[in-house]
Amino acid sequence: MSELSKGVVDAAQAEGILTELRQTFDRLDYQAVNEVLPVLRSARRIVCAGVGREGLTCRAFCMRLMHLGYDSHWVWDDTAPALGEGDVFFFTCGSGQIAHLLTIAQLAKDTGATVVCVTGVPNSDA
Repeated sequence: MSELSKGVVDAAQAEGILTELRQTFDRLDYQAVNEVLPVLRSARRIVCAGVGREGLTCRAFCMRLMHLGYDSHWVWDDTAPALGEGDVFFFTCGSGQIAHLLTIAQLAKDTGATVVCVTGVPNSDA
């Protein structure tokens, strides 16, 4: 069992974690973030999706949007509404290649919804 799993983090481990976080923020496309924020703010409703660890984070983001007063929904909830004009489909797809997410994104586009994807591969299909 590692020290991290025991709840004890030494200085080297903490520095490693901070380094990874810095690298993540260094890769962010802040122009894209600034373009997406007004899209989310003006959405009639926001439907979110993601899978795996990214999905957990995206679901937490969706819940936070709801806490902030946005009409937000998790795509796999039974009560998620149909998407349409004025709505946003927001999803995470690290590889940019997760077929069922890309299918949902295309269906969302077909209904007139705006599609926003957070991905680690900007030139992917996502």
